[in-house]
Amino acid sequence: MKSLLEELLTTDGGGVEITEVRRQCSGTQFGFDLRCTYLDPGGQPCNCLFECKDVAEIRMADMMGKLAQARMSQSPVNHWVLASPKARISNDLGIYLPRLEREVKEGRWEPVQNVQVWTPDQNVEELFALMPEIYDYYYPNGTLRPREWPAEQREGVVSRWRKKLQPGLMLPLPWQRYVYNPANLLAMQEERGSYEEIYGNQVPIRCSSEDGIPISGTAEDYIFDWLAQPISDGQMPDTLFLLGDFGDGKSFLTYSLSRRLVERFVEAPDSRHLPLRLLLSDLQQGVTPQDFLRLRLEQFGANLEQWRNVAENYKILVILDGFDEMSTGMDLQTVEKNAVRLCAAIRFFSGAKVIITSRYPVFQSVKEKLISYFANSKVIRLLPIGFQDKMDCLTAFAERNNCLERLRRLCATHDVMGLHQAVVP
Repeated sequence: MKSLLEELLTTDGGGVEITEVRRQCSGTQFGFDLRCTYLDPGGQPCNCLFECKDVAEIRMADMMGKLAQARMSQSPVNHWVLASPKARISNDLGIYLPRLEREVKEGRWEPVQNVQVWTPDQNVEELFALMPEIYDYYYPNGTLRPREWPAEQREGVVSRWRKKLQPGLMLPLPWQRYVYNPANLLAMQEERGSYEEIYGNQVPIRCSSEDGIPISGTAEDYIFDWLAQPISDGQMPDTLFLLGDFGDGKSFLTYSLSRRLVERFVEAPDSRHLPLRLLLSDLQQGVTPQDFLRLRLEQFGANLEQWRNVAENYKILVILDGFDEMSTGMDLQTVEKNAVRLCAAIRFFSGAKVIITSRYPVFQSVKEKLISYFANSKVIRLLPIGFQDKMDCLTAFAERNNCLERLRRLCATHDVMGLHQAVVP
């Protein structure tokens, strides 16, 4: 396995610098047979532990005992890999593996950050084919013929298996839990159950320019396009004002957007935005921008030092929800004071992109003050949800839940529910 890893990680384009490849001695092995450490593109060590099994079947006990021992490691375990050229996975282990992978991602197996099983089910035969002598030993009747592979086929195999050992998310542990648990995207005082229940069943929310000219696509489409634009130079962050009336779905849109963003971030953290939602109702008189951020971070176990580390290494989207909810009073003098506090808070997020939600009349009352403060701001308004969008959403929901006939009967009756006018969240 040692020579195979060296071949995999150091050859061809994209190879890395290996700093250690060490076999364990006999005796207690603390959950692995082989340790391989290499330096990622940023010069940080990536630790990979391999448990090698030359058996016919891998059972639950074979894996879980070794994995529990690996948790004694004093340094992060970026990848813990159980590898076997011929073994099949037992039925109970096969059922448990998806749950185990999820628990590891959520940080429940600290310091282990990723678990993999390399067996014939995962086509491990092609990995061993990178070294034909090893392949011949384990697969005397194999059909891959690695000595006859053209260069591009070999490069493809190297790329696929090397990708499995990439560092992954190099986030502080609270932030790893944050991106894998959707509940963390909501503040403590929000109704988490209702948001999560609606997600995936919501009506598409569309938007217009501030002047009311409809924008093609959905509001999320517009925001993704805005995020893809390079950040402008200057001390103040690029800002998008997301306006709507009461019940238009402003808060839910920011939650849905955040869900999609973290899913994309996990897949490509170097190029995607990591979102953080904050409620402006928490930015009360006397609360400093630093305390405003600190209190939100503490809700999922993070701190300001970790925030600075994350903000320095990744693209950040800060969502400030509810400018119209910063105070109970909405007279002009109070709203102007709220605008001053908001502008002071946004300065704290320089280098990020920022979305601010508000009801339109409240924003309009201090529009000139806010727009003048931000050199590169944009404004969009959410459109009322159209009747056809509502019906399309209800029909799709009814089809998924086998109640389409009930919906048809309901539609054939008098519109006692006011479906034609109602806003479906």
